[in-house]
Amino acid sequence: AAAMLATTSSTGGCSAGVKEYEAIGEDEAEQEEEEEFEEVVVWCFANTSSSWYEYPAGADWPQFAERCPDLKARVHLAPSGLVNYSLGPQDATNGSLAGYWSLSGEGCWRVLGDSAHPTQVTLEMCQGLAGQGPAGVQLNDKRAESVAPFVLSIDLGRCVRVVDGDAEEEEEEDAEDEEQ
Repeated sequence: AAAMLATTSSTGGCSAGVKEYEAIGEDEAEQEEEEEFEEVVVWCFANTSSSWYEYPAGADWPQFAERCPDLKARVHLAPSGLVNYSLGPQDATNGSLAGYWSLSGEGCWRVLGDSAHPTQVTLEMCQGLAGQGPAGVQLNDKRAESVAPFVLSIDLGRCVRVVDGDAEEEEEEDAEDEEQ
């Protein structure tokens, strides 16, 4: 209000101040709507404790895909905004990423809020990834044991949402409870 009064008196007229106030009010309302929309999208995209997303990660990690053509990433998006990201070969026997090597880490995720890419999220991996990379991939003159911090955008439209077989019924019940 003090800023509004200063603006009104400096413009020399009440009508100019009112127009400026209306514009500020519209911006705040628009920002609140965007935040509410992002919150809804977060809840739609977030995983339960027994679900995650998987996608072929070769395009994101060409240095690893060269040695591991079946490279997969597993992403768990918590409703709180935390993300667990794992990278490794797809184990054909049980569908897990528990192969002969893996790199993983924790970070934060957020929706982009861009209507042109409604299923895109951004991962901010401030600690990077740690573990053991595939044989033959060198980073800093040694076998890849870590990946420096990075930011990665992922289109969830190209991911598969995986639900632990034992928890599939429980997740469906949770979804039905939320709809009611």
